[in-house]
Amino acid sequence: MSANFPARSTILHMGKRSYCTGSEQKHECNNTVPTRSMQPKSSPSECKRRRQDTDIDKSSSDTAQPARDDSFWYEDGDVVLVTNEVAFCVYKGLLAKRSEALRDMFNSAKPTVGGPFDGCLVVQLGDSPFEIRHLLDALLRSSRLFEPNVNLSSEQLVAMVLLGRKYGIQDIYDAAISRFKVMFPSTYEAWIAVCTDFKHIFADAIFAVKIARLTDTLSILPCAFYICSRHDGIGWRMYDGSIRLHSTHPFLVGARRSDGSLEKLSAEDQTLCVEGYAASRAAAAIVITSIFSAVGINRHVGGDGCKTSIQAMCRDQLEVNATAQYCVFTPWDAYIRSKANKWPLYASCIQVLK
Repeated sequence: MSANFPARSTILHMGKRSYCTGSEQKHECNNTVPTRSMQPKSSPSECKRRRQDTDIDKSSSDTAQPARDDSFWYEDGDVVLVTNEVAFCVYKGLLAKRSEALRDMFNSAKPTVGGPFDGCLVVQLGDSPFEIRHLLDALLRSSRLFEPNVNLSSEQLVAMVLLGRKYGIQDIYDAAISRFKVMFPSTYEAWIAVCTDFKHIFADAIFAVKIARLTDTLSILPCAFYICSRHDGIGWRMYDGSIRLHSTHPFLVGARRSDGSLEKLSAEDQTLCVEGYAASRAAAAIVITSIFSAVGINRHVGGDGCKTSIQAMCRDQLEVNATAQYCVFTPWDAYIRSKANKWPLYASCIQVLK
């Protein structure tokens, strides 16, 4: 799916440009400040006063400087990305090659003179440090990042989708969307292939809903909503038809990001989850009853032994279905094997169940 990226002019206005205020001699990051022009001689008292004023200004400037990022600060880098008081010193050429929007921002900036970033381009960005860190990880470090055996958190993928879309990095955007589609498949066969052990957590589903809405990738919504609904005490429907959620339910609390902020479902999506929860439980109860009824009329030499086991399994499944731990898409094979000793069945009945 091709992303609708914002115009370059829009990107250019997202950050403040840095301009030189003195000589535009080029220096690498952290080099010494260029030599100042000769000043007239001053009296000792004037020198002392000027030195005190300079110390105060220097102290104020130091406290206002952004902190260097631990992961992405290259001493030979030639561009500094500053976002939320965190600075990343990286390579302009590598980023400009991947993003036309970033290239335009770099072309509009000028090297700084003096200060901690002397000689480097300094570009202010409006993104969070966590998002920038994930994007740089994808661009600079991990050529194999999107191989199937590489685990990526949903938060990493969200950052890659958002910034890939914002800065026009199509391959990063497409790869992250594709991974979301694998994590939240739209077919039963795909679900069985990747989700039988059910490794998803609530936060993954919250982030998936966000991306689905933002990018119009609606195929991942059913699976994401289903995972969101797998919580006990999700809520209940009032007599007037309105939905009421428990105040401590994750829907209302939200999924917490690494920077401490929260991602929440919209009120509309909360309602869809509650309605889907009730509908899936009702449908599962009907399916369970019909399946075990079909096995019950199977005639074989097992007689009452299989009948007793089938009735016990049916009751067990209906009880489990009443809780949020029940997964309506789990194949029967694992369940039958787990109950083989407790409730034995003849091979013909097992085949009907499957």
